[in-house]
Amino acid sequence: MLKLTKSMLIPALVFLLTLAAALPALAGDDGGVVTNERTGEQYETITAAVAEAEEGDALIVGAGTYSESVVIDKALTITGKSGALVEGVYDYTFAIKASGVALKGLTIRNGSESEGKSYDCCNCAVLVDYDYLESEDYDAVSWSITGCHLDGDGKAEDGIHVCGDVAIPSSIVIAGNTIEDFVEDGIDFFSCSYFVKNITLTVKDNEIKDVEYGISFEKLYDSSVTLEDNTIESEWDCIYLVYLEDCDFTVKDCTLLSTESSNIYLEEEDEEDDNYQDFIVRGTFTVVGNNLQAGDYCIDLGLILESELFKIKENDFTGLGGLYSEGCLDSTIEIGENSFQVEYDALYFEIIFDSDVIISGNTIAIDCDQSDEFLFGIYCPAASGAINIENNVITAESRNVDTEGICIYIEEDYILTGSGADINADINIKDNRGNNSSKGNKFSGLNGKEVEVKENYVTDYGADINIEGNRFSGLTYGIHLYIDEAIRDLFRVDIHENIFLENEHGLSLDLALNNPDSAVTVFNNLFHQNEYGILVEYLFDDTAAERVTAYLNSFTGNTEAGITNFMEEIIFNAPLNWWGSEAGPSTEGNETGGDAVEGAVNYEPWLKKLKLSTSGSKLADGGKNRLRATLLDSDDNVVDTDLLSVLFKVSGANKYSKVVQLDGGIATFSYRDLSPGTDTISVRLLFAGEVAGEDEEGLSMVSEAQTSWVEAAGGDEEEEDEDYRQREMPRTGAAGSMLPAAMGLACLLAGAALRLWRRNGANLSGNR
Repeated sequence: MLKLTKSMLIPALVFLLTLAAALPALAGDDGGVVTNERTGEQYETITAAVAEAEEGDALIVGAGTYSESVVIDKALTITGKSGALVEGVYDYTFAIKASGVALKGLTIRNGSESEGKSYDCCNCAVLVDYDYLESEDYDAVSWSITGCHLDGDGKAEDGIHVCGDVAIPSSIVIAGNTIEDFVEDGIDFFSCSYFVKNITLTVKDNEIKDVEYGISFEKLYDSSVTLEDNTIESEWDCIYLVYLEDCDFTVKDCTLLSTESSNIYLEEEDEEDDNYQDFIVRGTFTVVGNNLQAGDYCIDLGLILESELFKIKENDFTGLGGLYSEGCLDSTIEIGENSFQVEYDALYFEIIFDSDVIISGNTIAIDCDQSDEFLFGIYCPAASGAINIENNVITAESRNVDTEGICIYIEEDYILTGSGADINADINIKDNRGNNSSKGNKFSGLNGKEVEVKENYVTDYGADINIEGNRFSGLTYGIHLYIDEAIRDLFRVDIHENIFLENEHGLSLDLALNNPDSAVTVFNNLFHQNEYGILVEYLFDDTAAERVTAYLNSFTGNTEAGITNFMEEIIFNAPLNWWGSEAGPSTEGNETGGDAVEGAVNYEPWLKKLKLSTSGSKLADGGKNRLRATLLDSDDNVVDTDLLSVLFKVSGANKYSKVVQLDGGIATFSYRDLSPGTDTISVRLLFAGEVAGEDEEGLSMVSEAQTSWVEAAGGDEEEEDEDYRQREMPRTGAAGSMLPAAMGLACLLAGAALRLWRRNGANLSGNR
C-alpha cells in the first residue's frame, strides 16, 4: 500500500518541547509518587523528578495516574510500578531527547487528536527526537522501551514515533510491550526526514494490534534489524519498508496478520519520487519461522540486488498470495520448508539474473475457485544463474481454475536489450501487467553509491536449471517449461525424480534451443493418472529436438496419452521408458495395454522387465539367498544405468525389504534364512523412489520367485541358478542407432549421470 510521506514542522516541534519542559505537569487527583532511587527524594510528577535528576539516575513511578507530557533530556531509567499510568497532555506523552533513556513497565496513553497539532503526524505515546540528539554531538546513542503498555485510545497516531534523520550509530531495544489502538503506526521509523542509518534495532516479544501499520521504516542503510517473537495485527502492512542497503534484516518467529495488505511490504517504486526505489541492496534478508496471514501477498518486495543471502524458511503462509518479488540480480536466494495455503500465486519472481536460487522442501496448496488468469505454485523466469527447485509438494484444490505447479518462462522481454552488448542498455523487466518495473543500468544509493548492472549479464552465462524430487497433483500443468526463439544463451535443464499424479498435463515443453550446448533432459520421473503425461507443444527444429530427451520415466494410467507430440515433422526422443506393459506403448492400431503415444515419438527401445534370479528354489535352512535383478529393454539387452532403483521384498518364512540402486542395470541383495518355510520374493522397479501404479495390477514392473528352506540333507547349499551365474548379457549401449546419429543411448545415460555428479560437485562450464 502506498504510504504518504509525512511532512515535518521542526521549528514548531522545538518550541512545543521547550514549552512543555517549562510548564508544570498537570497531576490529577489519582497521582502517585515518583521516587529517585539514588537520593530517596519523592515527587508528585515525573517532570519534576526528571528536572532534579542527574545523568544515570533511576526513577520509580508509583501506582496512580500522571497527566503530563514528559521531556527526558538526560540519561535516565524510568520504571513504572503496577498501576502507574501516564496520560499525555500534548502531542506526546514521553519525548526522548537524550541517549541512555530506558522506559520500563509503564502504561503510556495519549488520546490527543490530529487537529491543532504543532507537528504533523506526531500524536504519539513516545517521541524520539533525533534532530535534538544530532545537535548534542553524541558519538553514539542508545534507548529502550521494555515491558510497557502503549495505548493510543483510537486517537493518537503512533505508539513510538522517531523523527529526524537517524544518522548517529544507535542501539535500540523495544521489547515486551503491548502497543495498541493507534490510528497509524505501532512503531514508526518512517517519519524520519530522509533515512535511517547505522542502527542496531531489536524489536522482540511485543504485541502490536489495532493499528494501521505495525512497524514502518524509511530508507534503511548499514543497519542490523531483528524483529523476533512479535505478534502484529494491522489493517495494512505489518512491516513496511521503502529501501534497504547493506542491512541485515531479520524477521523471526513472529505472528503477522494483515487484514487488507501484506505482512512484509517493500514500497513500489515511484518514478516521480526518488524516495521510493523498492530495492533490497546487498546485505541479508531473513524471514524464518513466522506465521504469516495476509489479505494480499504475505511478502511483497521489489528488486533484490547483490544480496549475500535472501532466506525465507520454515514459515506458514496463508493469504491471497505467498511471496512476490520484482526479481533478483546477482543474489543468493534460499526458500525452503515453508507451507503455503494461498488463493493465488505462492512464489512469483518477475525475473532472475545471475543468481543462485534454491527453492526446496516447500508445501504449496493453491485453493481458488475462480480466476481468469493462470495461478502459479512457483513462477521463475530464469534469464541466468543456477536454479534448483527440489522436493516441493504442489497441489491445486480446484479444477475450476488454470494452475501451473512450476513455470520456467524465458522470453525476450526478460533479457538485456541489445543482447547485453551495450553497457548503457536498459534493464527491461516487465511485471505481470506489462509495465516496466525499472529502467537504467544504475540505481542511486546513499551518498552517490550506485548499484550497476553488469555488461553481458545474460549472454555470457545462461542458466543451469534443476527440477528434482517434486510432487505435483490436481494442476493444469505440473511443470511448464518455455524458452523463446529469441534466446541464444546456454540453458541446461534437468527434470528428474518428480512425481506427476492426477494432473491435466504433467509436463509441458515449449522450447527453442538455439545454443548448440543447450539441453533438456527428462528422466526418472513418474507420470501416473494424468490426462497427458508429457505434452510437446513446440520444438523449434530437428536440431533442437536432438537435445530434448525423455528416458527412464514411467507412464502409467494416463488417460489420454503418456506422451503427445504436436510437432508433426519433428520427432520427440523418448527411448527406455516404462509404459505400463511389457509390450510397450499403445499406438494407433496397436493396443498393448500400455499408455498411448501420439504424434512423432521415438519410443524404442522401451523398458520391458526386471529379470529376477535367486540362489535356488530350494535351499538349506539357515543358508543365504543371493538375489539379483536385471533391467532389460524390449530388445532383451541390459539397460546400462545407475539412475534407477529396485525394491526387493521377502515375505513368508522371512521378512525383508530393501531398496537397492542399479549398478550397470543390475541390483543385488542377499539375506540369510531365519525361519523354515517358503519365501515369496518380489522385485519392483522404482521411479522417483516409488513403484509405478503399485495399487493397480499390471501397471508396475514386477517379477516374483519363491525359495523354500529345507533341512540340509534335502536342499542345495546356497545353490545358484543358471540365470544368476550368467553375468554377461548384451547392453543397451549397442542400441544407439535407435536415436539420431549424434546420440547413442549409452552416451545419453552416461551424460545424465555426469550431469548429476557435476551438479553435486562442480558447476557447469560457463555458468556461475
